[in-house]
Amino acid sequence: MFAGAAFTDEADIKNSEAVDVLSALGVINGYKDGSFQPKGTITRAEMAKMIYVLRTGSDNAEAYKNTTTKFVDLNTSKSAWAAGYIKYCEALGIIAGKSATKFDPDATVTGEEAAKMLLVTLGYDATKAKLVGTGWGQRTTALADENGLLDEVTDPLKLAFSRDGAAQMMFNAVDAYTVKMTDGEYSNMNIIGNYYPTIGEKYMGLKKAVGTLTTISKESGKNTFKITLDQSADNKDDSTNVGTEDNKKYDSSFTAVAKDYSSLRDLEVKVLYKAKDKVYGVYATEDSDVLSGLLGAFEIDSSKLKFDGSKYSISTKAVVKEDGSYKIGYDTDVKLRNYVDSVKGLSKTFTATTLSDNDKISQLSVKTSSIAKVTYVGKDYINTSKVSGGTFDKIDTDSSNYPSDLKKDDYVVVYNKNNFADDKQLVEKLDIVEGKITSTKNGIKNDDYSVMIDGNWYEMAMDIKDGHAGNEEIALKDTVAVVVKNGYIVYVDDAKAGATDVALLVKAAQKTSANDDEIEARLIFPDGKDEVVIAKSEGILAGFNKTSEKFDQLVSYKKSGSKYVLEAISKSNLAGYDQFAKESANSVKNDKFTAKSDSDSIYYISSDATVYVKAKGGDDYQVITGSALKNWKESAKFDSQALSSKSNGMQYAKVVFADLGKENMSGGKDITYGYVVESSRWISEDDTDYTTTKVWNGTEELTLKVEDGDALTEGDVVEYSSNSNGTHDIENTYTLGSSLTRGVVTGYDYNAKDIEGTLTGYVATKNNGDWVASSTAFTLNISKDDHDSVVLFVDTDNADGATDGEFQEASENNDNQKLANIAYAVDSNNNVKVVIVDTQNLFAK
Repeated sequence: MFAGAAFTDEADIKNSEAVDVLSALGVINGYKDGSFQPKGTITRAEMAKMIYVLRTGSDNAEAYKNTTTKFVDLNTSKSAWAAGYIKYCEALGIIAGKSATKFDPDATVTGEEAAKMLLVTLGYDATKAKLVGTGWGQRTTALADENGLLDEVTDPLKLAFSRDGAAQMMFNAVDAYTVKMTDGEYSNMNIIGNYYPTIGEKYMGLKKAVGTLTTISKESGKNTFKITLDQSADNKDDSTNVGTEDNKKYDSSFTAVAKDYSSLRDLEVKVLYKAKDKVYGVYATEDSDVLSGLLGAFEIDSSKLKFDGSKYSISTKAVVKEDGSYKIGYDTDVKLRNYVDSVKGLSKTFTATTLSDNDKISQLSVKTSSIAKVTYVGKDYINTSKVSGGTFDKIDTDSSNYPSDLKKDDYVVVYNKNNFADDKQLVEKLDIVEGKITSTKNGIKNDDYSVMIDGNWYEMAMDIKDGHAGNEEIALKDTVAVVVKNGYIVYVDDAKAGATDVALLVKAAQKTSANDDEIEARLIFPDGKDEVVIAKSEGILAGFNKTSEKFDQLVSYKKSGSKYVLEAISKSNLAGYDQFAKESANSVKNDKFTAKSDSDSIYYISSDATVYVKAKGGDDYQVITGSALKNWKESAKFDSQALSSKSNGMQYAKVVFADLGKENMSGGKDITYGYVVESSRWISEDDTDYTTTKVWNGTEELTLKVEDGDALTEGDVVEYSSNSNGTHDIENTYTLGSSLTRGVVTGYDYNAKDIEGTLTGYVATKNNGDWVASSTAFTLNISKDDHDSVVLFVDTDNADGATDGEFQEASENNDNQKLANIAYAVDSNNNVKVVIVDTQNLFAK
């Protein structure tokens, strides 16, 4: 079993390649709970067992259990199970005791002790090699390093060895050449220059093939793979041919490989095996010299390939592969240089790796990909629309591997199926980055045009189209939403994300004491600010020379220095949206616009739309949301301008100007509920009288400021809306005893996150000073979506709001009567409008 399939804590295993191979060979094992526990330590007894398996290929040491030993503590410790392994290693001189008679099998083994045992396994005599006595540790470390036992080992050698570190050292030993002493010197080569066999070959019957991994495919009907190596003349290993002149190559084709090694394709690898269908590991050699990154990160500097600040020479017989097939055959380095120089657009995001031969780049391997947008998610397939790149097959579970959490309108990258052993294309979800462009680099028509969003640079990875890089032109100060792959922008989802760059131009007046090109323009911004700004006399204001004129026009705006440049929204200036429509006598019915006079009529309204409203003949301009607009009465007629974006095949209004003329606002405000925590006060400002009232709205405590408003008392509940000038309007007031009913909750199923659920209980009546349950039952269905229910958690006794309150079953008084713990209001259809929940579970007031 490989670690990827066998161990529950595989993510914690640092030396996974070593653990994979050694667990497959049976040298190491996990625990009964399925874990490997890589950070755990190795005992001296466990080390003896691993060496026994390494030497014999078996884990059965019963034959050695009853042999004589000088160690008296083998059968008295908890490691009595290891007596046979220890005695075997003792007989071969591989291990020594802590004293003349004690082995101490339960003690942890240090890195130095483990290295010494493995050096003796390689063929060193502990005494002759000076691995005992004074300075044995330093000598052991030097010899272990010389023989490759310490490669990738990071554990401190003088401390207790971790299971992860021990696995790596054992793995190095499997591939280390054994040694013999000749004329007083140890060597891993015989007199004719051939290596002695490795530990794996000598004791476990392992073979090792070296070559370039050219193909890997999944075997039909199995979860195993077939791999093929390309072995040139020097891609062989002579260690099994010791003392012979037959330097035949190793096997080059293997089946029943348990692991998918697609990531190593085109690299020089070693295959550790016993037979063609008995592969124990495939791993890259030290000679692979791999450079790996995005294709756009490679560039040509003079005649060399530059990557990550370093330059590399290119072989005169260089090749380029795309998705496993030759794009450029064995040819001159010029063609590889030309290939890299021609990389533009989406190809900059392709994955690329290089191979080297004699310290020169000999091959560039590229994995291509395409970009798509998810249009539908089914049970076992997804539909997509191509955004950029090559073609790809249907995306279903038979032909593709894709994330299970994909949703409609997600963007994905699709990798060519030829890069994977299971012959399935790989689909990965891409990120969308949204924000304002605060800086740019290079020209907008350049392939290397880059923009900064929220402090991060992103380079365009799209072809030059319509005079600029990409499907949409994006420039400094634009607020955008872009699809990003590894620091590259592969698609512009929204060139004008949100409505931050569309305002309402109310009127303009020519300045009398400034340049002719300066106009004072009154703008209503998306956040509700009503400001007079200085605008250049161009765009919609070009040639304007009147003292004052009302425009009431949606405009896109950009700031140039201290001045604004305004362009009228029209069918030729969509400000990044998809459609524009102007309607007369429009209205709202069933959450949709009803007018259809414009050929590009827009019907659907986005709940988060920015809506500019003109009322009272221009005396009142306000900004509301699309959600509030959808609540307008059908009788409210208005002229409209609307910008929309397409979603679900429909155009949804995102920015709207609704001109009610001389009519007042009618049902078109954002209504919020507030619990009065402090009775009203009266103030006067600029000869206007106001009432101010502190309320809790579920998330914050704020003060309502109402012009000439009625006084409210603690415990009232109000429906209020906010005006752009900082004042508020009270739409409805609910009071206890009339429109607010006290209730006793006896059961509830409530989801606080979605503000949804059901309450059951009884209406409360007053009895001997307590509000207790009556015989009148209620069922309250709370829903945020259907009828905008609101739930407010309040300590009614201390008039404090809470954001983390919860429903509770009603408590009881001394007479076993259930006490009121909520108050609520419903509409004429018994839909819940507001529920006040007492956090102390006692609605006493």
